Amino acid sequence: MTTEAHVHHPNYVKIWAILVVLLIVSVLGSMSHVREVVLIAAFGVALVKAYMVAKNFMHITVEKHWVPYLLIMCLLFIAILFAGVAPDVMKHSGQNWSKFPAKQHLPNSVLAMLIFVVTEIMFFAALMSAHTIARATVMGGIWPPVGQPRLPVERTAFNTAILLLSGVLLFIANRRARDGYEKAPPYLAGAIAAGIAFVLLQGVEWLALLREGLTMTSSTHGAFFYLIVGAHALHAVVAIAALAAIYFPMRRGTLAPSTFAATQVFWYFVVLLWPVIYLRVYL
Repeated sequence: MTTEAHVHHPNYVKIWAILVVLLIVSVLGSMSHVREVVLIAAFGVALVKAYMVAKNFMHITVEKHWVPYLLIMCLLFIAILFAGVAPDVMKHSGQNWSKFPAKQHLPNSVLAMLIFVVTEIMFFAALMSAHTIARATVMGGIWPPVGQPRLPVERTAFNTAILLLSGVLLFIANRRARDGYEKAPPYLAGAIAAGIAFVLLQGVEWLALLREGLTMTSSTHGAFFYLIVGAHALHAVVAIAALAAIYFPMRRGTLAPSTFAATQVFWYFVVLLWPVIYLRVYL
């Protein structure tokens, strides 16, 4: 009998499927030009995820003292993202921006994406908190559990560097786009290529771990690994698709600044979240 036989675990496959649906709703909602639809989609997804966190992952007596720090982290995260994109969205001067009159209020797409990012931070924080507790309370104090493979720490460190490079390239693309889109597309293409490389390399590692016996049903270790890392991979794939979708409008010079800003928020979230996952899950 395994040490986990009498422990109740959430249905991780069902949770992952719900995350897919919620991510699609979030992306489609942020594309709407109707502010009410944007807000309903954003806050609706936030409520569903709050319920999922409370039902499946919160350990109130253990995590109570961490809640203020998590909230402060979320506020800092959204402040950094907003500070990075707001000057571009609100800018009145410059060759590219003159084609799109700037507005004094936050665009719908950026607002929805910022709300989405905050809810995702809270959700991933809950997942990693539950993972930390499971890891700290495992019988025997051995992690990964006996019979489960060790995660590829060194190779994933290389993959992490590639993803961070993608974020740097997108940042450079944003700087180049401030005076017109002519010089920005090559850097955006580089960010997309680095993102794709990250996902493919992670996929190769997944296949190797599956061959070694690590699955969502093999142990709590496998369940948390595929849920957390898989959820991030899902976000990465959707964010890469969003970057690819704005590439040709950028080349034509018809890309709206608000769309570019919202896409940047999404990708920076994916990039900055990953080192945290790497430190908490892999090490």
